[in-house]
Amino acid sequence: MGINQELVNEQGITSTYQRIETVFFNYDLNQLDIRMSCYVDESYRLEEKDQLLNIQSVIDRYYQLEAIGIENMTDEEKIEFQQIDIKDLLAKRIDKKSIIIKNMSFTIPQEIRDWVYGLVMNHPEFGSGEMV
Repeated sequence: MGINQELVNEQGITSTYQRIETVFFNYDLNQLDIRMSCYVDESYRLEEKDQLLNIQSVIDRYYQLEAIGIENMTDEEKIEFQQIDIKDLLAKRIDKKSIIIKNMSFTIPQEIRDWVYGLVMNHPEFGSGEMV
């Protein structure tokens, strides 16, 4: 789910779709930092997701072939296996500059930070406040 708000970057490019990448509780500064990626529109985020799925499917295929073992592979599978550069795939990063127009970080005021902490603390996946 994205945040639909119109933002303009330093080059004048308008973003109409944003997604939250990370949320970081900075207890030393008593603040909540949120890192967002901004896209021209939702289609750019969908393109990014497609790229990630394609990369993951090749990685999955590599491990599937590896489990078969080179001695049990067909000639076609051996060629396919040898053509996959797993190190490159695992390190592969999407060319985000072609998709994301701006990365932003926000510092949230204390009262909102307390509200978010309360939500997380009471969420069943996180258990009690001590676990948070």
